[in-house]
Amino acid sequence: MHMENTFWNTVGASVRINQIEAQNLRCAVEKAYRDSVCGFHQNAELIDVKDRFRIFRFQNCDYLAKKMSLPKAELEITNSQKAAAILSGKTVNGKDIRVIVPQKIVINPDDEYCFLLSEYLGHTLHESTYTGIYPDFSVDDCLALLRTLLQNGIVYRGYLQRNIIIGEKAVYLFDWEDSYFRNQPADHEFNNLWHTNFVLNWSYIFAYDELVGKLAAFRNNYTPENEPPLVKYENIFKNLVNLDVADDQLRNIIEKIVFKAELPATLPSRYFYIRPHDMGHLIADTFPGEIDLFYDILACAARTENEASWLQMLQTLTHFYVLYYRDKTAPRPQLSAPLQNYILAALLMNLDNFMTTDNFAQIMSATTMKAALEVIKNAPQTDSFAYLYCHHRLQNRAADIENAIRRKMLTVCPTAQNISEVGLHNISRYILQKADHTAIREAA
Repeated sequence: MHMENTFWNTVGASVRINQIEAQNLRCAVEKAYRDSVCGFHQNAELIDVKDRFRIFRFQNCDYLAKKMSLPKAELEITNSQKAAAILSGKTVNGKDIRVIVPQKIVINPDDEYCFLLSEYLGHTLHESTYTGIYPDFSVDDCLALLRTLLQNGIVYRGYLQRNIIIGEKAVYLFDWEDSYFRNQPADHEFNNLWHTNFVLNWSYIFAYDELVGKLAAFRNNYTPENEPPLVKYENIFKNLVNLDVADDQLRNIIEKIVFKAELPATLPSRYFYIRPHDMGHLIADTFPGEIDLFYDILACAARTENEASWLQMLQTLTHFYVLYYRDKTAPRPQLSAPLQNYILAALLMNLDNFMTTDNFAQIMSATTMKAALEVIKNAPQTDSFAYLYCHHRLQNRAADIENAIRRKMLTVCPTAQNISEVGLHNISRYILQKADHTAIREAA
């Protein structure tokens, strides 16, 4: 996989860094957020759905800016400063461990948000999963750094390849918001939730079996008491499935579903696609939690049935994102509906038997969103959810949608016999609200 086969190159968006002339950094940041040409298109894994990032050059230095709430920004700065002090002078693989400490830029003192600014140092380690170009950073280096963190009392849950840059003489770490610190070694903090997320992410860089085997040593001091409460996604799942099991058992069930949906693909592809775990993050950024769960159910069910069907799902979803951002970055954008409306059309193709070989080929050949939606609108499957969605005729099908989701849920979790009607209704209601959006008809 080479650089030309990454998301922004597929979109055809500019990846240059634009020079900004301004009195100072504060004015430069203000200008960058007024100008869409400073959008961040540099890293393959980052699709900025929430429009939080900007990149620009000011006084011969490249900067990356991130819009954040004030409390989160303060936490990020405080944690990165603590980590920098603790890790100063430590090395891994002959490289210095360096923590990126951003600076805070406030444009308007009355705003509830600010901008975190740091020097742009290049592509993250995660970029390697797209380019196929891997820096000198082995699984042993990765775990040596994890061990250093834990032995120094640092619980850095953001220790993932998307938050790491490998330089010639240093390993740079950033995004410390989800971190905390102990006054003693924190080996026991490597709990099931962290372990799951760690394996899911790093298995894109290292062999899954080798990674899991070498992580076993980090589980020696684990006790169930260190397992955190269910997170938001897990509570949404719990409320949907109504399983009478302990939280740790529920977490294990969710882990199996998420791993099935988001571990690396095993089949070759003629089309570029967003990596499964990145697609999970992207869907979570695009939609509320119920639709994030809906996606994992669809993906897990598709992969349980057939790896090729699941890969096809990734390809079509990726293509819809590409078509949307190709229009969004064009000189004269044509699409009038929000991103969610279009991606829902792609998701609904996987809820029933819409996707034939011909439909898939035609959609992947479409060069505009209008052309892709026309494939759905002209398909012979006139009773499919995707067809009805694009024809604005889903309103009386809530029960059918919920029954279809229930069947998918039972495919991925057979023990969930008492699925919540309220949970199903939350998902179908969101779909119907988007189906009711008149702009989707105008865009189609």
